[in-house]
Amino acid sequence: MKHRDVWTPGAESALPAIWLASRRRNAVTLAANRLDQQLADDPFAMSESRISGVRIAFEPPLAILFEVVAETATARVLAVWAY
Repeated sequence: MKHRDVWTPGAESALPAIWLASRRRNAVTLAANRLDQQLADDPFAMSESRISGVRIAFEPPLAILFEVVAETATARVLAVWAY
C-alpha cells in the first residue's frame, strides 16, 4: 500500500536549515528524497518502532521520527536531524 508522507511544520522548517549548515548538501538532498520515497513505499520496512507508535528511520546523513496514520495511509514526519 502506498502512503502519503506529510512533514509537520517543525520538521519541514528544520530540513532547509540542515541543508544550509551542511558541507554535504548533495548528500542531504539525496537522503531527503530517499526518505520520502521509502515512506511512500513502505514506512514500516525502512524504520524501527519507538514508544507510542513513533518510528525512527536513518538515511545518512539524516534521521527522522515519524508516525503512521493507518486510517489515511499517511506517514507524518515529526522531526528530522543530521547525524
